[in-house]
Amino acid sequence: MILFSKLFKRILKPNFIFDNHLRNKIIMIVLISILLPTVLFFIYIYTFVSDYFYTHYVDTSISQATSHLEDSIVTNLRILENSYHLLLSNQSIRENLYIQEQTEPSYYNDQLVKLNIETELKYIMGNDFAFNSGLIESVFIFSNSDAYYALLFNYLPDESLLNYNLDFYDLYKQENESIIRYNESNKTIYYMKTIDDYITGEKLGKVLIGIDFEVLKGEYESDDYRDWISLIYDNDGIYRFNTNPDLIGLPVSEEILEHAAYKKTTRITSDNESYLVLSEHINDLDLTLINYAPIQYFGRDFWRFLPDYVYFIILSVLISIVVGIYSVSYITEPLEKITLTIADVSNSNFKAKMPMYKYKELNDLSIVYNKMIDQIQYLFNEVYEKQLLVQESELKALHAQINPHFIFNVLETITWEARISENEKIEQMITALAQLLRSNFSFTNQEKYVIEHELDYINFYLYLQTVRFVERLSYTIDISSDSLLQLYIPKFSIQTLVENAIIHGIEKKTGNSHLTIKVEECDHELHILVEDDGIGFDASILDLSGHNRPSPNQHIGLQNVDRRIKLLYGDHYGIHINSIIGQGTTAEILIPKDKEA
Repeated sequence: MILFSKLFKRILKPNFIFDNHLRNKIIMIVLISILLPTVLFFIYIYTFVSDYFYTHYVDTSISQATSHLEDSIVTNLRILENSYHLLLSNQSIRENLYIQEQTEPSYYNDQLVKLNIETELKYIMGNDFAFNSGLIESVFIFSNSDAYYALLFNYLPDESLLNYNLDFYDLYKQENESIIRYNESNKTIYYMKTIDDYITGEKLGKVLIGIDFEVLKGEYESDDYRDWISLIYDNDGIYRFNTNPDLIGLPVSEEILEHAAYKKTTRITSDNESYLVLSEHINDLDLTLINYAPIQYFGRDFWRFLPDYVYFIILSVLISIVVGIYSVSYITEPLEKITLTIADVSNSNFKAKMPMYKYKELNDLSIVYNKMIDQIQYLFNEVYEKQLLVQESELKALHAQINPHFIFNVLETITWEARISENEKIEQMITALAQLLRSNFSFTNQEKYVIEHELDYINFYLYLQTVRFVERLSYTIDISSDSLLQLYIPKFSIQTLVENAIIHGIEKKTGNSHLTIKVEECDHELHILVEDDGIGFDASILDLSGHNRPSPNQHIGLQNVDRRIKLLYGDHYGIHINSIIGQGTTAEILIPKDKEA
């Protein structure tokens, strides 16, 4: 309560709007952001929400009604089609109609055909769901000679039902197409089709079924859909169902055919009445279903719910204003702490971090800020580590230079002794060793040198190894372009890969071995490959990161080179190893083209 009283006192101050406090500005923005949309929303309710209600909210009701229509009436039509198929495809009925057509009329033959057909009808329809459920109340088979064979739902004679079927047959027997009509007198839909000979195509007779209209509707007609117009028509444009049953069997109007294109709820006006229309195509029966919902059906719901909706909006706005003002004041308090933290960093305290906040915006700011601090610390550590690595390399080089002039003088003396003794091989070996040591000492203070110097060093090293392995070792060096020899690489990077191939691959192999060094360029990058056909190893256990404590069998030299490359050029570059046990190893150095020492 104290916080709210302070807030309202601040709002009521004369200079509240012109105050330069950020908190006051945010409160004003929140109030405007809430009140302005609210006013516009009230206008929107009375101008547009009606159309939205009828075309979107009502869509669910119409879709449910369409599904209900499909579940009840379309399902019954599907059952009727199955019953018709059983009757039209029955071989016994066809044979008896054919016999009556081809034989001379006689009382015996007529009674035999009648017995056979009516017995077959009892057998077929006795197992038929449509007949047993009362959907089909009568089945008549008519021959070309107007003889009829009947089966009624209750299996008992019914003079009036018989007359309805005979009258319908007499009225439409000359029609070649299927005929469907509704009889208001007994609430029955009569559907008649022609029975044709499958081979000759000749007419054998007709089948006429009586469909109980009330059973066909099922549970579809209720108080919820009493004022709706629902219809179903076939591919020939003939009504198969209509809430106005007198239209069943009649052609569909052009206006109705146009409405079949409305696959989404659409508002139309017909005969000065407004409807919402939704159509659906029944693929397996090739039927089209259309529902017409009167607008006035939903009007009472709209105006019944509208006042409650408006009251809810007003209450929500009031609550939003109060909560918004409180939230702004509560959220802006951490800004002071953020300001203090940033001021601390300006005083060179790069370890000052922001805490995590409850709110996303402040928490995002805290995360970004802390990442920036971590990045600054990382850069400091990276520069420091790089300097340590360079110093370590120089220190190792200094340790290796224990009186180099003394070593060179001794090697020169041994060379002269070998020359005097005419031992040319020893002379060449000592000369190569001296060149190898001289190259090592010459670049002690350099982190990088050109590829040409590295390859000279490697040539001396490989010469000594070929002498060591006698005729077991051979090697080739392939440079794709001489211009690549003047590019810079980290010192001893290729030599480390060559030494690793000798020690871990070729040295342990029995038989001849070959080593290949390739230097290639690709766009702005340099690819250096060292391939050997040694014993290989399981590359999955190789840890180039150096995070784990090294063991005596690990390739520590590779780890050092990979680390130096990443420090010089970035984490994208480094060493990639591919090795197959028993076949050899391929080590690749990936670095950018470096033209600066």
